[in-house]
Amino acid sequence: MTTQIDNSTSIIYAADPDTFRNHLCPIGGIQNFFEKKMTGPLPDWISEPEIAIHKQIFSADNGGYRGGLNWYRAQIGNLNAADEKDVPPERCHTDKPTLLVACTRDYVAIPSIMEDNTKAFAKTLEVESLDCGHWVQLEKAKEVNEILKRFIEKLP
Repeated sequence: MTTQIDNSTSIIYAADPDTFRNHLCPIGGIQNFFEKKMTGPLPDWISEPEIAIHKQIFSADNGGYRGGLNWYRAQIGNLNAADEKDVPPERCHTDKPTLLVACTRDYVAIPSIMEDNTKAFAKTLEVESLDCGHWVQLEKAKEVNEILKRFIEKLP
């Protein structure tokens, strides 16, 4: 990913959320995307200066995507299981107000799965949905801020 930063950027910040579904989600999809040196259009909700910063942060000189991808490796490999087994069950839940902003066209963090997984640990879960892809805070910044404002105003 680091050696093909333009390809990486165009799949991470794809203009069309279906790019995730077609090239990131299927087994071997991302490998095919890079082997064919595919790129796609960038969305209008991210500026060229923001893309330049992204490319700088994730350049080979800065370690590329290794750090960010390690989180996914840990999840898939269940690398935290040994540490988590010592956490008492009563410490795995919250009764604090919890907000989940789900993205109806997110094919990685699928809304129904995210809600079910979060509901298992958050007793007072509130779910809001927006018609967008994975990067809700970028794609629907105004709407996210409105949701956050309403949520915060209801807090005791």
